[in-house]
This record gives sequence, C-alpha cells and structure tokens, in this order.
Amino acid sequence: MKSIEFVKDKSSIKYYLLAMVCVFCVYFAKIIELFSPLFKKVYYGYLVDVFVNSFSLVLWIILFLVMFFICKKFDIKIFTSVPKADRKELSLKRLILLYVLAILPMLFVSIYLNFTLKIVYDLGNRVTILGLLSNLTNMASWAARIIFIVLFINFIHLGFEKNIKFKNEKLNKYFPFGAIFSFLIFGIIDLFVLKITLPYFYLFLSFYYGVIYLVSNRKFASTYLICYLIWLL
Repeated sequence: MKSIEFVKDKSSIKYYLLAMVCVFCVYFAKIIELFSPLFKKVYYGYLVDVFVNSFSLVLWIILFLVMFFICKKFDIKIFTSVPKADRKELSLKRLILLYVLAILPMLFVSIYLNFTLKIVYDLGNRVTILGLLSNLTNMASWAARIIFIVLFINFIHLGFEKNIKFKNEKLNKYFPFGAIFSFLIFGIIDLFVLKITLPYFYLFLSFYYGVIYLVSNRKFASTYLICYLIWLL
C-alpha cells in the first residue's frame, strides 16, 4: 500500500478558491498605500499612517463581510473546520504546548528589544497623540489582516485533507499543509513587500501560525487570538 494517496475530490475546489480569496484580501488592502503620497500633500507625518491604516481596516472589513455572506449562502462554515463529532476540549498537554508556543516568539522579540515587550516599545517611541493613534490603527488593521491569514491556513488544510491521504493517520491529522503554504505565500511575499524589523522572524511566523492552528485542534478563535497576541506583544 502506498504511504500517500491522491484522491480526486471536487469538493476541495471551493476551499482552494476561498484560500485564493484570502490571499487577494490580504494584499488588495495594501493598494491603499499607493495613495499615501496624496495624503502627504495634506499632512506629512503620523497622520498619513493613520489614514492608510484606517482605510486598509475599512477595506478589510468590507472584504471579510462579502466573503462571509458568500460562504453563508453556499453553506460553508468558515470558522469551523473540525466535524462536530470530533470536536473536543483541548487537553492540558495541548494547553501547555500552546502557552509555550505563544511565549517563545514574544520572549525572542523582547530579548531583541532589550527585554521590552513590543507593544511597550512601540507605544514608548510614539508618545504624541498622533503617534499613539497611528500605532492603534496599525494594531487594528493587523488584527483584520491576521484573520485572513488564519482563514487561509484553515481553507488550505481543508482542501488538501480531501485530496491527500496518508497511510499514517497522525499525518492525516497533523501534516502542516496550511503552515507550508502560508510560509510560501505570505512569508515570502511579506519578506519583499513589508518594511518591518526582523523580516526573517516574520517569515518564520508565517509557518508558525500554521503549527498553532494544528496544536489548537484547528480551533479558529484560539488560533487567531494566539497569532495576534504573538504579533502584538
């Protein structure tokens, strides 16, 4: 018997399409930044960041609502990937592992920032009202962005688990399809598109989010909360 089997299941197509929509949503909102020079003619400084972040957030909310209602119309549950019969509370071992997975990246960034939490470092370096407002709108826009990243991981996993079957049952449950494609798409693109400190660390995080998704037993709320806290703190 083959250790891996490829199965033709047309129902997986809808998940791949939704995953592609998530990628589109993540980067389509970045188009707002192309218009930042127009804002600079009105005001130069943190207010430009506030405009860009706010418009990106509004656009992401609209895109999410559109995707949500489309999924609802076709009876696709975007926040639930585990069949009801298989849903269970997280064991103590998983909870501890999730706690460790959440703490490690925060600790790494804190050490890099001379033992200062990222959020404290950011707020401490933007002490003006506009600076704080810029930071808050950035946090809100990233909260929306990470929703699409987690949904992408979820849809990719749902699609591939229908098309690829391993002989080993554990591999069927825990092979990181979402993590791999998140790394190859968001990780690689962000490395060249986003102007961020520690770019290779964020490249690693794009894979790490997929690992958290599996350890959390594919629970959207738990995965999203931990991923966002890792980015935030």
